[in-house]
Amino acid sequence: MKSKIFIATLFFILGFIVHSFLITRKQNREKENFNLYTTKSMNEPVHSIGELNDSILKAGRRDYYEELQISYLDRNSYEFLPWALLMANKYNDTGAYLDVYICLFEFSNLYDSTGLESWSLDNLDKKTQKMAIEYLIKAAEKGHNQAKEILGRYYLEGRYIEKNIALGNKLIKESKKPTCRFR
Repeated sequence: MKSKIFIATLFFILGFIVHSFLITRKQNREKENFNLYTTKSMNEPVHSIGELNDSILKAGRRDYYEELQISYLDRNSYEFLPWALLMANKYNDTGAYLDVYICLFEFSNLYDSTGLESWSLDNLDKKTQKMAIEYLIKAAEKGHNQAKEILGRYYLEGRYIEKNIALGNKLIKESKKPTCRFR
């Protein structure tokens, strides 16, 4: 009889230990999941969005522009288009010219990712395609290597602009040369 009580007590204690272990494990998992969803993004700006907007609008501060641009990585990056247009048009910023093109490109491929491999603007209307190409050309003229490479491909294919193999090859060759950073 004593051995039955001993075994029952042992099972009860063992069950209690296992139950406590499982509860603690579940609570730890819940804490980890909570921390996963409450942790700040690495793209969180150091300055307030209002401060970034004001500094870009009033002074064209490139460092604030880049900080704001990074914060848009957690959102739809094409929503960054007004800031890219402002920096390109008001402050003649080389990188911003390419950013306008990229925002339009990303908007073009928002619901159809088939164009991502080929830098397709096919989902845009002709007028917006023309605008994207104009900004791409401005970035390339100002020496932006990535813009030269993309534009060179378009010239080689005769896509969105008149085919010009010589110019396409020239731009692609120039894009491979190391240059100072424009952004």
